[in-house]
Amino acid sequence: MNNSKLYEKRMLFDGLNKIKHLRDAWEIEKPNHREVGILFRFGYDDYEEYQFIINESRAKSFDMLKGIILELLTIYKLSVQHVPIYCGSCRMVNSNGIEKPYFIRQDRDEGILAFVLKMNGKNVLYIFKEYGIKNYLPEEMVIELVKKYSADDYAYIAYAEDKAYSDQLNHNNDEKDHSRGTSVFSLKYFFEQVFGGEEYSIFSSYLKQYMDKVESYFGVRIVRSLVPNTLYSFKQIARARILAFDYKHSFEKGKMEISISDNLKKKIDSQFLEDSFFESILGDKSYALCFLTAEWLYSSLNEAENIDLTSIAMGYFKAIEQFLFLFISCQTKERKNKGKTIYNNRKDAHIELTDEFMNSEKEQISLGVMTGFLRFEGNKDLIKAEIREDVFILIRKLLNNVKLLRNGFFHKDNLLNWETVNEARDLAYLVLYFLLGAYTFDDNDKKTLGIPAKNIRSDYNELCKYINRRVAERDKLDEVPIFYITDNEGTKEAMLPCWDDLVTYDAYGNPVYSGIYFRNIGEKNTYNLVYDHNNLPKEIIEGTLRIVSPERIECIKSEKKVFEEGVFLL
Repeated sequence: MNNSKLYEKRMLFDGLNKIKHLRDAWEIEKPNHREVGILFRFGYDDYEEYQFIINESRAKSFDMLKGIILELLTIYKLSVQHVPIYCGSCRMVNSNGIEKPYFIRQDRDEGILAFVLKMNGKNVLYIFKEYGIKNYLPEEMVIELVKKYSADDYAYIAYAEDKAYSDQLNHNNDEKDHSRGTSVFSLKYFFEQVFGGEEYSIFSSYLKQYMDKVESYFGVRIVRSLVPNTLYSFKQIARARILAFDYKHSFEKGKMEISISDNLKKKIDSQFLEDSFFESILGDKSYALCFLTAEWLYSSLNEAENIDLTSIAMGYFKAIEQFLFLFISCQTKERKNKGKTIYNNRKDAHIELTDEFMNSEKEQISLGVMTGFLRFEGNKDLIKAEIREDVFILIRKLLNNVKLLRNGFFHKDNLLNWETVNEARDLAYLVLYFLLGAYTFDDNDKKTLGIPAKNIRSDYNELCKYINRRVAERDKLDEVPIFYITDNEGTKEAMLPCWDDLVTYDAYGNPVYSGIYFRNIGEKNTYNLVYDHNNLPKEIIEGTLRIVSPERIECIKSEKKVFEEGVFLL
C-alpha cells in the first residue's frame, strides 16, 4: 500500500498552503512596536514578531499530523475509540487576603489526539504529545481515562523519531524495551507497529520535504552577533571543524589529478594537528580573523538562496592571501638571508626579497605573485626535507587552483551558487593545512604567524575551561559530573562544579577566567570552594553522580584523573 498521494495532498498542498497564508498575512499586518517602546524586547521586533508565526505554524503542523494519523487509521481499516481531551494554558493570579485565585486564559484550546486501539490482544489508550517533560497529562487523569474507556494499558506517543523516553529521568537502559520502562514511545515506533516500517519511510520522506519547504518559505534564520563571548563559542565550533575536516578526500576531489599518500598525510598531521600549529588559524592574526569571519558567514547563511555569496568566498581567499603575505615576509633577506627573489609587477622582473619591498610595495604583491613565489622550484627548500619533493608537487597544483578560481570568477560576476563557495572554502582549509603542516618555521616565524610554541599552554586556563564545560555538558539527563578534590593538606572533598560567573572575554574572544568554583552537594546559590592560579588543589578526579529518583542519588566510582600537581591531564 502506497499512500504517497495522501502525504502529497495533506503536507505539500493543504498543510503548506496554510503556512503560506499565515506567513503572508502576518507580513502584511506586522505591527510597529517601536512606536510603543516595549521594554526588554531583547531579540528586537523582528524576532518576537516571527516567533509568533513560528509558534502558530507549529500548531498548524501538529494539527495536520493528527489528521494524517486519523486518515491512516481509516485507510488501514483499524477501528478506534476516540478519547476527547482538550488542553489550554492559563495564568493563575492570586494575592494575600483574596479568597480564591483567578485564572487568565492565555491561548486557544488544543485538541490532544487520543484513542483506544486494540494491539496484540490488549486495548491500549494512545495519547499523542509533543516531546518534553511538560507535555504529560496528570497521572490521575490518565488512570481515570483508562478506567472510563476500559483500556488495559496506556502509552504516550511523542512527536519524535527516536529516544522519546529521554525526557524521563527515571528511564532504564533495557534496550529490549523501546520505552525504557516509561510507557513513552516515538512516533516512528508507533508507525512501525501499527502501519508498518515501509509506511513510516514514505511518511518521513514527505515530512522532510514539508519541513524544508516551510523553512524555505519563512526565510527566517537566527544569525549570531560576533561579540567577544560568542566569538569564543564560535572558535570552539571552528576548532572542531578544523580537526574533523577530511583533508585527504577534499584535496583528491578538487580536480588535482593526484592523491596524498597515507604516509605523507601522517607526517603533515604530525605538525599541523599533533603539534597544534592549526591553533594559529583561531588566533589574533589578520588571516585568522578573515578565516573566522568567512566561517561565521558560511554558517549563518549556509544554503541561503538568491543572495550574492561573493563576500563569503572572498573571505576565504583573503585569508589565504594574508597568510601567504605573512609567510613570505618571513623569508626576506633581513630575516633569513637565503637570497630569495620575488616578482615585481611594476618592474616586470624578479628582485631581491627584502623587508622594504614587502612593506612599501604591497600593492605590487598580488595573489599571483605570492603563489608564484611558492610554486618556484628554488623555494621548495622551505618545505620540510623529508617530505619536500612530494609536497612541492601537491602545493603547485593546489596554489594553481587557488589562482584560477580567484581570478576567474570574482571580478565582474555575482556569485549565486554554493558549490563555488564550498570550493573556495576547501581551498582555504587545504592551503592552511599544507603550509602550516609541511613547511619549516623558526621561532620568529611562529611569532609572526601566531603559531603557538610547542607544548605551551596554561594548565590553569585548561582546567577552568574544562570545569565550565562540564557544568553544561551531560551525557545523560539523570547523571551529573562530581569532582573528588584533594587539597595540598591532604583533605578530600566531593564537590559539584559551578559556572565562573565573572569570566570575561578579550577582543579576540579568548576567555579570562576569574577562578574555578565548586559547591557542596545539595547547595544551590553559593560557592563552597574557589581556586585561582595561586592556590590550585593537589589533585582532581572526576566521577559521576546518578539521580536515581527525586529522593535518592548515588555516586558511581571515579572515572578519570583531571588534574594533578599543577598539570591538566586531559
